Amino acid sequence: MYLVVGATGQLGSAVVRKLALDDVPVRAFVRPDSQYDHLTRFDGVEVAYGDLRDEGSVDRALDGVDGV
Repeated sequence: MYLVVGATGQLGSAVVRKLALDDVPVRAFVRPDSQYDHLTRFDGVEVAYGDLRDEGSVDRALDGVDGV
C-alpha cells in the first residue's frame, strides 16, 4: 500500500490514477473539505482524511503503508 500526499492536486491525482490502474493498493491523503470524488472512481483507492499539520491524522494514514 502506498500513501499519496497531495492526492487532489494535478500530480498527486496522476500518481493515484497510475497506481490504481496498475492494481497497486493506494491510499489518498486528502483534507476533508477538498474535492476528491475523482479519486474514488478507481478500484483499490482508499481515502484517508487529515492534514499534514495534524500528527494524529498522519499516523492514521500511515498505518499499513509501505511507501509514501
